[in-house]
Amino acid sequence: MSSRKSLRSSFVAGLVGMALLAAACGASTDPGTWEEAEADGDKVRLNFELSCEEANADSAGDGDVPAFCDCSYGVIREFYADDFGAFKDAESELRSNPEAINDSTVIPTALRIQLDECAAEYLA
Repeated sequence: MSSRKSLRSSFVAGLVGMALLAAACGASTDPGTWEEAEADGDKVRLNFELSCEEANADSAGDGDVPAFCDCSYGVIREFYADDFGAFKDAESELRSNPEAINDSTVIPTALRIQLDECAAEYLA
């Protein structure tokens, strides 16, 4: 594995763990659907993007961190489009057990692949 690929993977791991936590914790209400979350001023998205940008600000080099975060949010939103509960379950598991970031039952491989694509496009 090249160091660039390894670096992108660490970006994604840090992003997912920190951003899912911040996204769910930052909302003033406890939305049950994406629509409810978006109706509440879209705080889930805003908190996600803020935490993502903070988590990646110092290590992105010449990458476009805001575009990476926007891409990543879109991937996560689409991946969990029909199951906001699964998104919240993943966040809850990561909050109680940050090591679960490496568990494919918490962050599915298909989601990791898509997040790696965002990293390759915007952080490479």
